[in-house]
Amino acid sequence: MNSKQSTMQSARKKLVAATAMLLVACIMTISSTYAWFTLSTAPEVKGITTNVGANGNLEIALGTYDTVYGNSEPASYEGSSIDTTADATVSNITWGNLIDLSGASYGLGDIVLYPSRLNATITDGKGYIANRFSPLAYAIYGSDGRVMNLSANTLLGKYEMNTGFMALETPTYAGVNAIGSASNMSEREFAGRNYKNAVESNRLTARNEALGAINLYSGDLAGLAINNLSSGDDAVVAEADIAVLKNLIAKLKNASAAIDASLKSAMMVVLTAQDITDDAWELAVNTIGNKTASETLTYLEDEQGVDLTGFTEITDVIDDNDDILVALESAEAALPASGDSTWGEVSASVSAILNTTGIEICGEDVMSVKNNTDGARDRVMQEVLSGDGLTFSFATGSGVFADIADFVGNYTGTISFPEGVVVEGVNLSGVKKPVEVKGQYGATGLLGGVHVLVKDSVIPGAQPGAEKALTDTYGYTVDLLFRTNATDSYLELQTNAANRVYSDNDNAELMGAGSNMAFTISGEYTKDKIDGLAEGVRVVFYDTTSGEIFGVAKLDTENGTVSGDQYKLDLKLADFTVNPANNNIPSALAVGDFLDDDTADTTKDESVALTALTANEIKKVTALVYLDGDVIDNGDAGVAANLNGKLNLQFASSATLTPMSNSNLENYSKGN
Repeated sequence: MNSKQSTMQSARKKLVAATAMLLVACIMTISSTYAWFTLSTAPEVKGITTNVGANGNLEIALGTYDTVYGNSEPASYEGSSIDTTADATVSNITWGNLIDLSGASYGLGDIVLYPSRLNATITDGKGYIANRFSPLAYAIYGSDGRVMNLSANTLLGKYEMNTGFMALETPTYAGVNAIGSASNMSEREFAGRNYKNAVESNRLTARNEALGAINLYSGDLAGLAINNLSSGDDAVVAEADIAVLKNLIAKLKNASAAIDASLKSAMMVVLTAQDITDDAWELAVNTIGNKTASETLTYLEDEQGVDLTGFTEITDVIDDNDDILVALESAEAALPASGDSTWGEVSASVSAILNTTGIEICGEDVMSVKNNTDGARDRVMQEVLSGDGLTFSFATGSGVFADIADFVGNYTGTISFPEGVVVEGVNLSGVKKPVEVKGQYGATGLLGGVHVLVKDSVIPGAQPGAEKALTDTYGYTVDLLFRTNATDSYLELQTNAANRVYSDNDNAELMGAGSNMAFTISGEYTKDKIDGLAEGVRVVFYDTTSGEIFGVAKLDTENGTVSGDQYKLDLKLADFTVNPANNNIPSALAVGDFLDDDTADTTKDESVALTALTANEIKKVTALVYLDGDVIDNGDAGVAANLNGKLNLQFASSATLTPMSNSNLENYSKGN
């Protein structure tokens, strides 16, 4: 056998083994009598000596609309993060180790924090931002000066020089945003803006829920399938294993519910733009209440006489999402409410979610690859030999995941096999494979088109795209992007000051300040007075896409340090709960003691951990800063002058990061 033939035969064996792994991962609907490929035994690579420079890395960038909500990624900035002549607005949005928001172009110095309340909803005892475009609620006062109610009608505004913070009809910005109210905006106009934002917000929520179903549960489910491949339909499956499939179904039902909410929000935009009185509009809104998109459509057409013939992009796809829900309810019904199940019931449940039709390897139908129909397996081999590698995808016709992608746009998840998964002697424990889910309607799906369709709809007499000036501000958000090349790590809030590059040097220009807030003691603002206000400072960290709260931080007023007239308080993560809403008044955030690292998990310090990081994947985190009106009182705020403070946030990785050894870089970093 010549060298070329040997290479081809070796490649063929490797391809067959890899293909079998992928088949194991996805074809969970195939009968347990399926004849699996025989895998080659114990492949080995031995004696390869290679020295690789360590490059432990955690990078940060300020988000833009394209990098936060679009498909763009930050570029790498060529230059120095300590170059004072650099344009921070450029370097901030590229990968690096420093974001400087002190410039006038961000307008943070013009924000005055008035007391407010977090606008959140309850999920599993913690909180989710209910509306990422309106994350705070503020007090409405009566003529006697007392609080009558709380309103969540806050807007995100972008700073414009000489104008202040301006809110667009549909925000197309990210990065640094003020949160405030516009006194010249009617309830109906604000609602119209919120409905528009909800179309896109719910699209992102649906996408995130479907991703979560893949990332969190597909590996465990595949492992369950592998362990039962030779079992009959009557084989017992433990209740704990059934819970994995139930959790996956629940995530997909959440995605379908978010799609429904997006379509309903689009119809509410249309209703708000109708030429009807405000009273008639308010009655319709209250009547619709918790109706589904299908029920809302019926009400608008039959009861309100709204002509939706020009909005077929909305009305014609409602039934398609209803079909997704029917499939998921069928999958759920195949399983027992509690207790153990059988492999036959599990297979029937999965069959309602996935079809082998549409599952592809290198663009080839997976069953055609299995059977080498019309040379499909050979074509896949050529793809691999050409260097393109194996690709694994759910395409049109493959089931619920692809059906959701039709609405939300394409997305890519990861299947991660759990410990103890072995196929024909090959250990798949810890193996991770990307799963691309492809819809028929591009990056933003059908809902992206719906958002474009309704974005210029406004209340009668208003102008599309009009800006509104924020008249009062209550907080601000900073959208941050992180990436690391370390595996299995967590993003941490770094309280103590740390060097941004080399941990063992003290170059002041590269020394971070840690996470804290510094105030100036002056006049009426004594240390005790500042402590009273500082007790109400909140920094809430949440997932920019889903709104899931990772952590809540508060200032340590018990251990502040005074140097001259500067009073510095450390910022630390604390325990928190979100109390249920009452009569539609936004929930109150209850913040408890500072977190301790009291778990047995040595890989995660609970007192500083924010969220898990995946190697070489972007994590989007928003920091929301506000003054909690449920904590401070008039005695704290009853001073005529504003109190100026400067917040500093520093982050770290739970992994031990070791920068690549480079004498020139290291000497420069150490100031030599």
